[in-house]
Amino acid sequence: MRAAALPCRSTRGATAVAWALALCAPLSAWADFAGDVTRKLQQRSNELRAASGWKPLGSEPRLSAAALRFAQYMAETDRYGHEVDGRQPAERARAQGYDHCLTAENIAFASSARGFQADELAQRLFDGWVQSPPHRRNLLDGDMTEAGMAVAQSARSGRYYAVQLLARPKSLAVRITLTNRSRDTVQYELGGERYELKPNVIRTHDRCRRALLSLTAEGLDAPSAKPIQVTHGARYRIDDAGDGIRLRQE
Repeated sequence: MRAAALPCRSTRGATAVAWALALCAPLSAWADFAGDVTRKLQQRSNELRAASGWKPLGSEPRLSAAALRFAQYMAETDRYGHEVDGRQPAERARAQGYDHCLTAENIAFASSARGFQADELAQRLFDGWVQSPPHRRNLLDGDMTEAGMAVAQSARSGRYYAVQLLARPKSLAVRITLTNRSRDTVQYELGGERYELKPNVIRTHDRCRRALLSLTAEGLDAPSAKPIQVTHGARYRIDDAGDGIRLRQE
């Protein structure tokens, strides 16, 4: 049974009502089961993040919708992989109206001839992610702030397909400005990337990930030699300082 199936319809008469209840009951049971599995996956994910010192992932409806559509696609086709529908995770998020800064995706499938209880299925899926270095890295990515979860079952193979779509919204991008008020062109490093800035030039950086800012030059004063953890909206300035230069926050 898939997570999305025929809708329950309004009918008249005792026979029609009985038919409607027979149809709606398994759909309702599946919705309860799938909801229980996704809640447990979210709970386990956040427990792992908390143990590693990271903030919990919030639940985001548009990401959940994107995850559900992809889980249903894999269940309907029994094709498995991050791009089997011809799209990237970011494209699936964007199709649901989610303006992303970062995205990552965990997928998994499980099957059992005897079936699963919700807790058992959630644990099986989650254990697979934790034991896989790339999936575990996604779970413990501190720059991700929210996620959508979904599970669907293939009517053909009986496989359960799970999707966890993690993201950071564009609204949480970190924007900083850096001004060079020194006499010379300077080199600096931001988030592991090197840049050059000419005198009296102001540059704006938009970043999706946390980053350190530092100058890469000789003759720095002690505070300037230490990298700065940039914060959203901050303005940084480079000045002459004796025979060298210094970096400070305005």
